[in-house]
Amino acid sequence: MKRPASFTLVLILVSACSIGGKPRSILPVPPPEGAVVLFGGEDTSKWIRRDGLPGAWQVENGAMVAAGGDIQTAEPIRDMILHVEFFLPKMSPEVTGQKRSNSGVYVQGRYEIQVLDSYGIDKPDSGDCGAIYKVKSPDLNACLPPDNWQAYDINFKAARFANGIKATGARVTVYQNGKLIHDDVEIPSKTGSGDAEGPDPRPLRLQFHGDRVLYRNIWMLPISYCTMYSAPSVQAVPASTIRLTRTTDGVKIELEGKPFAFYRLTEPGGKPLARPYVYPVVDADGVEVTADQVLTKGDHPHHRSLWVAHGDVNGADHWATAGWRKGVPIQRPVGEPVLNGDTLSHDLVWEGKGGEDVMLEHRTLRFFGFPGGDRGIDLTSTYSAVKDPVKLGDTKEAGTCAVRVAGAISATPIITNSMGQTGEGHCWGKPAEWCDISGTIAGKPRGIAVLDHPENPRHPSRWHVRKYGLLAANMFALSEYDKGTPAPAGRAPGTGDFTIVPGVPVTFRYRVVVHRGDATTARLDEKFDEFAGEGGTAMVPAFNGRDLAGWKIPSPNPWWTAKDGILTGVADPAMKGSVLETEKPFRDAIVDLECRWTGDCDSGVFLRSGQVWQCQIGVSRSLKRDMTCSIYHAQKGYVAEAKDAGKYLKPGEWNRIRISARGDRFRHWLNGHLVLDYTSADYPDPGPIGLQVHGGVRDMKIEFRDIRVKTID
Repeated sequence: MKRPASFTLVLILVSACSIGGKPRSILPVPPPEGAVVLFGGEDTSKWIRRDGLPGAWQVENGAMVAAGGDIQTAEPIRDMILHVEFFLPKMSPEVTGQKRSNSGVYVQGRYEIQVLDSYGIDKPDSGDCGAIYKVKSPDLNACLPPDNWQAYDINFKAARFANGIKATGARVTVYQNGKLIHDDVEIPSKTGSGDAEGPDPRPLRLQFHGDRVLYRNIWMLPISYCTMYSAPSVQAVPASTIRLTRTTDGVKIELEGKPFAFYRLTEPGGKPLARPYVYPVVDADGVEVTADQVLTKGDHPHHRSLWVAHGDVNGADHWATAGWRKGVPIQRPVGEPVLNGDTLSHDLVWEGKGGEDVMLEHRTLRFFGFPGGDRGIDLTSTYSAVKDPVKLGDTKEAGTCAVRVAGAISATPIITNSMGQTGEGHCWGKPAEWCDISGTIAGKPRGIAVLDHPENPRHPSRWHVRKYGLLAANMFALSEYDKGTPAPAGRAPGTGDFTIVPGVPVTFRYRVVVHRGDATTARLDEKFDEFAGEGGTAMVPAFNGRDLAGWKIPSPNPWWTAKDGILTGVADPAMKGSVLETEKPFRDAIVDLECRWTGDCDSGVFLRSGQVWQCQIGVSRSLKRDMTCSIYHAQKGYVAEAKDAGKYLKPGEWNRIRISARGDRFRHWLNGHLVLDYTSADYPDPGPIGLQVHGGVRDMKIEFRDIRVKTID
């Protein structure tokens, strides 16, 4: 799913609907702990007219009835999750379009989420219910019939301003009746009759458009109370377990009361910095995994733990200089960092060679933990040209997210990237979705990885990674990475230049993962999938562990049974084969499951339509050898063979297979190892996911469990 890179999604899904479930009326959803109740059914004391006078809306049977003009909250709102329930009376069929129970929810009084009876419309437009009014249509029509209570759950992040310049636009994620209708959408400006944009927070407004629309159960949850909405396997711990504390020289970050990191604004002793940075970064065992080469007087004194820098910003060097001194271009703070729950944000002005202001950076750092002890830092930087275009030059001396690992890790370094390449020689300058350095420190394997968001410019990033301990996302140095290679791969100097033009902000977003073990045990591919937002939902079970609900059951059915969390398929020489298919079709999806088998196994997972494209499990009937995780095409045979699958396969044990099908690209993992990455223009149309037992196989029995699927929109 396309997710703009400048927003880190945080969401508690509290609706009584199940995501993607059958539309139904919604019972009132009680506000969770920490919520601010704006209307609880008794009075309108927290609401006023736009001119500040008491509103004309009356309360009937626990609901506010729209009448006599718009109303708005007495207090302004900031980043939040908003829950609001509304009721649209049924109108005569002769009443059409914008006259059918029209109203609107104006977030900050600026951005309208349309309220309208749009039930039954096949393709809603930007004026229908759920639309960001006249900006974007809802991704689907999630409306219930009129005379039913409906609900919006709106995750809102306000626009950010610095020095009067808008650095980032407002962003919303919206669920209607439990269905995702807007996924992290940037709103370019105010909508319709919304108030003008500005740095000041504004109230929530409910529109009276002349129709009797009812509202009830309205509450908001400040972002600082939220948890990250993600797949169970990598779900972040609640933000309430993160504590950010301001000190005289920066911000101290703790996770569950233990040290995690420190965002530094000054050198020890109070000397000013050339650029703020994070040091130290500490893992769950209390071990520092990054190094500050200034404090340790190391080999590269400009390498500072976790930092952002570039060696050619309109010719100014923001990379090589470690400390502040007169005449050296710096990243100058604009005020103090703003702390909000698990996130700090900081505005910085990058200076040019002559000390002039050339670029504004709005930086956010979000700190969180993964189940099992891994830790994460989301770094998002949005850059805006102050006046003239800003050129970020073609140089390897840069890192829009740079890490210098602890010396003990770099003493025994293992460099790995998402393409399965290892070592500096194979990973330096190569494109990859993530890159990792692991090693042994304090007697245990530990590492740190940087994940490049797919909406970043020139994704997947190139990597300036060295075995001495540098790991920097650097998509600029194309001429240096490809030096010496023949045309067209060879690049002329300046090929990698990147220009930021005035009025067009550019965002880079990264996730730093601090983990135990190596890149495989850290499950970085799964963490990347979650970070990348490849889908509108988290991984959800496709098998409930009890029966075959959600699957097309053949009749008669001698093949498939479900019991005690295991889905079993059997076959023998006298039986025909069978494919058990999901009721729901998929186009782009991630499938994750565990399987084991006894006897002579010939099975697989079908993707998309026509039972044409299959991830093989077990021995090929035609090739007489194991082809697990290879791609079998019904008309063409094996079109792609998995690499080193035999090395990772565990015969007779549970094996985890993960399949990512996105457009024309297919990737397969076996027990955490990427064994196939294949691209083909010849791939099937959307279709169900199918599990196969091949006919005519002797004493075959295959078991599946923990089958999970995630759509990629």
